[in-house]
Amino acid sequence: SNVSWWKLRDAALVRRVTTPLTDSMDEWAQQLQSLATLIIEGFEVKAIRTMLDEMGLTWNKEEKSLALLERVLSGEAANGGTQKLEGLRSIQRVRSMIGAHARGSDAQDMAKRAIREHDSYTAHFHDMCRTVESELQYIEQAFDAAAAKPADNLKSEDGV
Repeated sequence: SNVSWWKLRDAALVRRVTTPLTDSMDEWAQQLQSLATLIIEGFEVKAIRTMLDEMGLTWNKEEKSLALLERVLSGEAANGGTQKLEGLRSIQRVRSMIGAHARGSDAQDMAKRAIREHDSYTAHFHDMCRTVESELQYIEQAFDAAAAKPADNLKSEDGV
């Protein structure tokens, strides 16, 4: 469905994101990087900021899409607590490490942890996809709920 807060930027990426089938760290990293690019670059910062404005929540212009989305989620949370997008942040970390062709200890540690926790890169990739899907559904629900609320916190043009 069409949503205001995300837009497909590159249809070819949808076809390029596939499950890593081998035990190659490079294949796994490339697929996570493609997944991150597909999802993260699709977020519409302007629409997210508009929603925050409509919710009466503040934001900083230096904040990127994930921090802004976490503000939306925290604003919609029944418990008023801070909501973190761990799955999206995780694929963004992979994108940052691998995208810069970092083969340092952070990238190696992440790869080792993926194998230790999931037994294979394939299982890790599937788990990340499930987590990201769940977070995207949560974001959609938060936007739907916020949009359905009356705009009590908005002032009219005359300040009333």
